[in-house]
Amino acid sequence: SYSAMESLLHTLTPSDHFNLLLFNSRTKAFSASPVAATSANIDAAIQFVRGSDLRGDTNLQRALQAGLAQSTMPNSRLVLLTDGGTDSGIIQPGKLARWYASRWNALPPANRPRTDVFAVGDDANLTLLRLLTHGRGVLQSVTSTEPLRFKLNAFLSQINSHPVGGLSLTARPTTAFTEVYPLQSATFAGSVAAWVGQYHHPGQTISLTMHAINNGQPLNLNSTVTLPEKSLDHPGLPRLWAHARVEALLAE
Repeated sequence: SYSAMESLLHTLTPSDHFNLLLFNSRTKAFSASPVAATSANIDAAIQFVRGSDLRGDTNLQRALQAGLAQSTMPNSRLVLLTDGGTDSGIIQPGKLARWYASRWNALPPANRPRTDVFAVGDDANLTLLRLLTHGRGVLQSVTSTEPLRFKLNAFLSQINSHPVGGLSLTARPTTAFTEVYPLQSATFAGSVAAWVGQYHHPGQTISLTMHAINNGQPLNLNSTVTLPEKSLDHPGLPRLWAHARVEALLAE
């Protein structure tokens, strides 16, 4: 988390404004309001983190509320560096995500920050963090066995670009699939968008339509496919389906 914070701060330019919020049971701000991203302010912010203690419970709700209160400028970003653990305030993922969405929607449209998350740790609460970024930002995660720099560079490149918006998949006939889940919270131009679902009628020919908004322009892609009775082309599919289904149930 510290490496991600330091790298992120050094991507800022003097025309940017930023603030840092450290949180446990309480939230401690580097500054009362966002400051210009000058070299002196960035160095002072890093020293602010180095001089702080890690202790106490974690109240993620309070931290998110403080972050939204800082979003007083248009085109704000809220970047969360965390494992998603929370043991005070609202702790249920679904309830916390709904609370955050309601507070986010209550802000003036120009001040609603895009929410990006860099999740660190083998036990990161990806269910909750995916809900917080849904439709509004990037979720990138790194575990103890993965190379940090690769994941961090991918995260930094994505938060400086805009995801393809309004991404959805529809099938005709509508009864062809049940429980269709996207496998990414956000998709960017040049990357792969994937869904996983379940069907019950092999041999049926269906049409698929993907809808999106890319660079302000509508994007629609169409395809026709015959659903196989059995296919061994994708051995990882059962695991993908199980993971997506469990994530959906946890979100509910």
